[in-house]
Amino acid sequence: MADEPPAGVADAWATLAAQVETMAETVAGAPDSTIKPRETSIGSLGRQVLADFEHGDEGPRLIPGQVLGEGGRGVVRLARQTALGREVAIKALRPALRVGPGQQGPTLELLQEAWIAGRLEHPNIVPVYDIAAGDDGGPLIVLKRIEGESWAKLLADPERARALLGAEGDLLEAHLQVLISVCNAVDFAHDRGILHLDLKPDNVMIGSHGEVLLVDWGVAAALEDDGEGRLPLVAERKGIVGTPAYMAPEMAGGDGAALGRCSDVYLLGATLFEVLAGAPPHRGETVMAVLHAVITQDPRLPAEVPGELAEICRRAMARDPAARWSGAKALRQALQGYLHHRGSIRLADEARERLADFEAMLDDPVLGAGTGEGGPAGAPSRQERFAEVRFGFEQALMSWPENRAARAGLLRAFTVAIEHELDRGDVAIAHALTRQVEGLEPALQERVHQAFARRQAGLDELERLRRDHDLRIGQRTRVFVLSVMGLAWTVAPLIEQSQVARLGPRMLDMHLYGSLSLLVAFALLWLWARESLTRTRVNRIIVSTAVLCAALHPLGALGGMVIGMNLAQVLTMLLPATTAVVAAAAINVDRRILWAAAGYLPAFAVAVLRQDWVLYCCAAGNLWFSLVLAVAWWP
Repeated sequence: MADEPPAGVADAWATLAAQVETMAETVAGAPDSTIKPRETSIGSLGRQVLADFEHGDEGPRLIPGQVLGEGGRGVVRLARQTALGREVAIKALRPALRVGPGQQGPTLELLQEAWIAGRLEHPNIVPVYDIAAGDDGGPLIVLKRIEGESWAKLLADPERARALLGAEGDLLEAHLQVLISVCNAVDFAHDRGILHLDLKPDNVMIGSHGEVLLVDWGVAAALEDDGEGRLPLVAERKGIVGTPAYMAPEMAGGDGAALGRCSDVYLLGATLFEVLAGAPPHRGETVMAVLHAVITQDPRLPAEVPGELAEICRRAMARDPAARWSGAKALRQALQGYLHHRGSIRLADEARERLADFEAMLDDPVLGAGTGEGGPAGAPSRQERFAEVRFGFEQALMSWPENRAARAGLLRAFTVAIEHELDRGDVAIAHALTRQVEGLEPALQERVHQAFARRQAGLDELERLRRDHDLRIGQRTRVFVLSVMGLAWTVAPLIEQSQVARLGPRMLDMHLYGSLSLLVAFALLWLWARESLTRTRVNRIIVSTAVLCAALHPLGALGGMVIGMNLAQVLTMLLPATTAVVAAAAINVDRRILWAAAGYLPAFAVAVLRQDWVLYCCAAGNLWFSLVLAVAWWP
């Protein structure tokens, strides 16, 4: 038995089947068409509208309500547009300005405002729905009803601004986003050949959902004739137009031919000025005082305004129109760029504060001297402070490579650190820092170069001295040569002792010839090993000491022959001389060799007491000398 569908599915299918006929009619054979309702409920108001259309009596198109606002020329009321059943805003002339004999100017100006705004369909420009006739026959401009507040009120009420603009963090960024939207609207109007000429926070409305709308095109004018004669031309304007507190200098001259897109750019800059300074740029007790300020004074921003943002504002409000931003689009892009790399600017500002602390630390004789010792417990060292400063500037540049303030701050940090290290004598650190940054002053680079060259020369000299006193260089050759010489010096006295009985008084002659023979043999040995034994100063001293000790014996023998001394007396006197030579060499080369020199002293004492043992004493002293050298220098 087949499975039966659930009860709910079966009911739904039955309902669907019952409506197939109706569905076939509504979709008109196309399954991708919209299925329309079979019936539409009509309320009482709907029935009334239908009846009015059927009898040809539409009734009142607009039902006026309360006043929403008043200006110098018009009154804006809330109204209900009956045909669409929606609330709108209607703008009419003030009663005193309504059309009368010879008084058509205000009416034409109101119509021109509607014609201008009606040509500008843009998300940031309040739309014009229609132009209707009022009960008195005067025109009514039907506009979108904006449920919100003017930007001017939000600038004066930060808490309300946060709520309406959805600014959870930085309110400045939210206001700049509003201005960017206004720039979009102005740029669109400029593309259509329209100048607003009254840009200010009062003429910007913020809707209840954060939408930004530029309103009040009452003094707007066209750059070119539209061919219909509907629009006022800027070049034909005579007299001052706009709001003095925000006015561009050329607007105060009353010559429409001097106005252009750059005039609106100035007004956008003046609006930015109020965002940054909290007040309009031009102020005075009277209108004439304000106009005088417009013509003669350059507004000054507070010192705490970020440098780049201040520069954007100053350029927009340049007295010379040619020096301003090329248009609203360029100003918008500059503001967007600032917001994009604002984090980089903030990082650079924080790094500048750390740089000031770092410089103060270096000026302190204790804190700037080393690793933080002597300062508060846990205080960072100068190296750590510099690393923090450097990291901040480098992060700012990583976020925005064109951040000139960060690049200048980084260069300043390196300059201060390098100069401090030079003053401390830490040339290696200064040289290393120099290689990590570009753009240093040539004088500082030269100073570091010279200091490093002097240091390197000193290090080279120290290395040469170290090598000259390094006993490891030529160690094997030196030990071999000295071992051969030590063996010869030990054996030679014993050979001479064996000939004492045979030669008697001629022993001194034998010693002379034997010592000369050893000296020649040592010279040949030195020639063989000269490359290794002359490479360092310590080896040269050792070789010189050995040669001097060897030369003492033929010199002593010759002296003994001259003054009539025998061999025993000569050798006895040579023992302390050898002690002195070896001791001097030990002091200059290796103090361990003093033990070798000390071995000749007891040999000398025994020789003085027992002249017949003098050759044994010499052999014993030389053997001790050889053993000490072997123990001290054996590879």
